[in-house]
Amino acid sequence: MISIRQVSKSFGAHSAIENVDLNIAEGEHAVLLGPSGSGKTTLLRMINGLVVPSAGTISINGKDIQEQPQDELRRRIGYVLQRNSLFPHYTVEENISVVPSLLKWNKQTTAQRVRELMAKLHLPEKYLSRRPEELSGGEAQRVNIARALATDPPVLLMDEPFSALDAITRKSIREEFMRLDEFRKKTIIMVSHDIQEAFSMANTVVLLRHGKLVQQGMPSELLYNPANDFVKDFLSNDYLKLSLGVTSIDDLWNYLSGESGDEEGLSAEPVGDTTLWNAMERFQHNTENCQFITMRHEYYGESKRITWSDLMNAYRLHQNDNQR
Repeated sequence: MISIRQVSKSFGAHSAIENVDLNIAEGEHAVLLGPSGSGKTTLLRMINGLVVPSAGTISINGKDIQEQPQDELRRRIGYVLQRNSLFPHYTVEENISVVPSLLKWNKQTTAQRVRELMAKLHLPEKYLSRRPEELSGGEAQRVNIARALATDPPVLLMDEPFSALDAITRKSIREEFMRLDEFRKKTIIMVSHDIQEAFSMANTVVLLRHGKLVQQGMPSELLYNPANDFVKDFLSNDYLKLSLGVTSIDDLWNYLSGESGDEEGLSAEPVGDTTLWNAMERFQHNTENCQFITMRHEYYGESKRITWSDLMNAYRLHQNDNQR
């Protein structure tokens, strides 16, 4: 889908990106992560054609982006900036409709798509006539995301899209966005300085340092098989929470000693993509003071009643095996 070959970028004597090779497959969700000044945003802007590489090539679906009309390229790529980038004199509806209008969609189709995205992002239709100055930070960023998704582009680039928001709003919008069908089916490359955010949103983490690619892989690969001491040290302060977030109930299933939950009439949730962190939150937010959760593993065709103690014991055994 997106191929980056021996790409470098210098600004005068400063090397921002140095000989980066990177492949992003169709449907992959990659997060560019690294310390300040590591080249994350520069690399993202090169993919969008906003910055021209000093060396190397970037291609999308086999076509070099520098050999394509740049306005056409950017219309096929959704782009979400880290701060409110809405046109101040446009209404919400006009902001979301910018690219459909450039592509000459008919008004009825555009209006239908705008309202569909408003509903998905929990924005009331009465906001359609409002201007950006009348929106909160969270509302404005929802509109930014809707604008980027308006024409359903196959590629979405996001430059720290939630960084300007307070922690509660940030978490809420991020979770809403991840539930969207548009998120699940797109190829997404996102810049983040938040390690926990990166691990929760990515199936591939790309860690950069001083403009060089240090390690690329699944979050669990970086956590449990760091390429060097830099990767290990970079993740060390967040290790426990990251580990709880990348460890799934599926990973723990054979370590869980919970009682069989196959009794008649007992409702069991499918294991699915449930993480250990998610399961722990269910205990924390359980208003019925239940001492166990019941989950069913479709592949093994069995259910288990899992207590808090079962979870912790399974996690310890799993960690011991990973650290051998």
